Amino acid sequence: MAHRLPNLNLLRAFEAAARHRSFTTAAEELCLTPAAISQQVRALENNLGFLLFERLPRGVALTHMGAAYLPPIRQAFDDISASTAGLFGLRGESSVKLRAPMSFSVLNLVPRLARFNEEYPDIEVRLGSSLWADEVEAESYDIDIRFGDGNWSGYHADLLVMEDFVPVCSPDLDPFPEDLAEMAAGKLISVMGSEGAWLSAKDVADIDEVNPRRVLRADTYLVAAELAVSGAGALMLPRSMALPFIESERLVMPLDIKLPMKGSHYLLRKEDHRRTKPEVTILQQWLLNDYQQDQANTEELE
Repeated sequence: MAHRLPNLNLLRAFEAAARHRSFTTAAEELCLTPAAISQQVRALENNLGFLLFERLPRGVALTHMGAAYLPPIRQAFDDISASTAGLFGLRGESSVKLRAPMSFSVLNLVPRLARFNEEYPDIEVRLGSSLWADEVEAESYDIDIRFGDGNWSGYHADLLVMEDFVPVCSPDLDPFPEDLAEMAAGKLISVMGSEGAWLSAKDVADIDEVNPRRVLRADTYLVAAELAVSGAGALMLPRSMALPFIESERLVMPLDIKLPMKGSHYLLRKEDHRRTKPEVTILQQWLLNDYQQDQANTEELE
């Protein structure tokens, strides 16, 4: 039975442009020009008899028909990729696009990816960093790591790290805090959006007030940690990000306390993806196993 199929090159152009919401980015991925992508998409639209994209002053947006057409086309390409890899193995270039919060990437994820690369040298990991998770941009990534409560519509979330705050400061901080009240009254560093850490400390230590006049605010934990290293003040840092600084002795924990965080880091995968590229599955499972082993080791030490 003959199949009525559009030209596969036209479908590749459509899938890439729809995934990136950009003809220019799709062109870079497929090693074509934006004009070529535009021509191929237009040819596909003429073939189907429907517009798939709205052409906007900046970028493109899927029409209702384009949005309905994308999932089966993406699934078809995933099925072909999985079947090919299942029969013939992973050969040639095999890449996975991974996104994670910037500070978490630098302070926790990057060393793991170096070890993954040693074990799987044929799988190229393309790491993107973000300050805030963007749902539209998420469509461009195979794996998405986010901080939150584990509930995202359309995604299955696997816990990577159960986070809590620990107090850290430079070993040379003067005056060096002897208790939480002294720390709260001294020089402080806060991360915008995570001010609740010091409010939790205030409640735990029954402190009347956290010194509001001596607070430096940073937009990422990475910047905040470096400020603490410089002696700018004490900081409540997620334990997963504090460990590299503590192990290198650039920061110390002046007090042996932990404070709860309203969220943790999760690995997300789309619920509607029945099949995933083999290399994506390999990296997902490797990360879950690696973090679970870390958690087991931490529990043994405690």
